[in-house]
Amino acid sequence: TQSVLEPEKIGNVNFLNFAWIGNMARDQRVCYLWGDKVKTFEEMRARKGWNFGTTGVGVSNWVNFKTLQGLFDVDMKIITGFRGSGEQRIAIERGEVDGDCGSWSSISEDWIANNKITTVLKLSRELPPGAPNNVPYANDIAKNDADRAVLNVINGAGEIGRPIITSRQVPADTQAVLRKAFNAALADKATQEEA
Repeated sequence: TQSVLEPEKIGNVNFLNFAWIGNMARDQRVCYLWGDKVKTFEEMRARKGWNFGTTGVGVSNWVNFKTLQGLFDVDMKIITGFRGSGEQRIAIERGEVDGDCGSWSSISEDWIANNKITTVLKLSRELPPGAPNNVPYANDIAKNDADRAVLNVINGAGEIGRPIITSRQVPADTQAVLRKAFNAALADKATQEEA
């Protein structure tokens, strides 16, 4: 996404010049609120004055907050300057900010197990087992096709996840061997247990 939206930050890198080997994980994102202030995304949208925190402008949750504001008319203040996600989580627990948008896998297991958060929106179509798939998917409730196209660009990076790539100059038969080995490693029980 950044190579398209901010090519000056990426430099002369053209990701079309790389060959896909595989991906170990998708970044399956949700928006959630601390506690049970509201039960649904529609209730969130109807309420004014939310506060959300982030490390800075342009990071993934800041982009998600701007998406909530711009495409879904969520009334919120975005507070920047947190030194990291740990500091943000403490602010959430203290009630200084109301929630976050982030990867489901990065949410505290304690928060999930003890129902300390209310998930209100999925930014990824599919979430991992155990995640609340009964909340609306952003693309399904977007106002129009133009908004869905914006969401596809913004959330596309999460679908790509953490890719393993190589140069397209690597011969096709070598790429195929690398893909086969990568997929075999991911399917290997001993490798999974070690990970």
